[in-house]
Amino acid sequence: MMVLLYSIIVLGLMGTAAGLILAYASKRFAAWQDPNVNQIEEVLPGVNCGACGYAGCHAYAQAVASGKAPIDLCRPGANKVAAQIGEIMGQEAGEKEPKVAKRKCNGGNKEAKKKFDYGSIQTCKAASLVNNGYKQCSYSCLGFGDCALVCPVGAINMDENNLPQIDMEKCIACEKCVIECPRSILEMVPKKARVHVRCRSKDSAKNVVKACSVGCIACRKCEKECPFDAIHVIDNLAVIDYSKCTSCGKCVKVCPHSIIEQEPLPKKPGKKKKEGEEKNEEAD
Repeated sequence: MMVLLYSIIVLGLMGTAAGLILAYASKRFAAWQDPNVNQIEEVLPGVNCGACGYAGCHAYAQAVASGKAPIDLCRPGANKVAAQIGEIMGQEAGEKEPKVAKRKCNGGNKEAKKKFDYGSIQTCKAASLVNNGYKQCSYSCLGFGDCALVCPVGAINMDENNLPQIDMEKCIACEKCVIECPRSILEMVPKKARVHVRCRSKDSAKNVVKACSVGCIACRKCEKECPFDAIHVIDNLAVIDYSKCTSCGKCVKVCPHSIIEQEPLPKKPGKKKKEGEEKNEEAD
């Protein structure tokens, strides 16, 4: 009985001693961390998208705190987060124009003609490696949704025509979809821009018409119509200079293949109508 008691006492003392040694070691050999790191990480959105060029929000916070990275690299947080980090670091954050991802192709399954039936691995990257894609247009969207799979916030969905639809309110401008697309049909543009060219083809007009019903034929009507010199045909493709474009929509009206589209103005939140007013409108 005494042997058992002594064993318990000895083991208890050894455990206590080991605990004290570990506690001392954790204090004595602890790595110092800049308190700014935690403060910066708290204001970051925590998406860990990597758009800043670092492996997650914590790595970016460490880089900023150590002076190795600028304070305005967080794209999801944009100007608001940059200003908050600036307050922590004692720096002034400049204003950056918000950007979002936009699709540059309208050649879905209905519009773009096929070269052959593809039945292998269902990803855009895999399909692009087989005879340069199964569509006649070598620039068109392949429609397997690689972009949607890599989006960290679920801002991209594939529609019935196998084209990516981007939710502008959800898009955090991380550029993951842009990098993932093997056809480069997605690009980052100013969020305020409303007019977009939905084509990527640089083929001749003859080949474009053979391959797709909604391709740019380089007719230059848009170029001639634009009063602000904001759109030019370069390498058989209409290209918009967003620094000049005012979204007037004149190029949209003259495009014979309707490849230039104008998005509607975002709706402003209005007052809720009373029940009596709604009934009157229905009666009218």
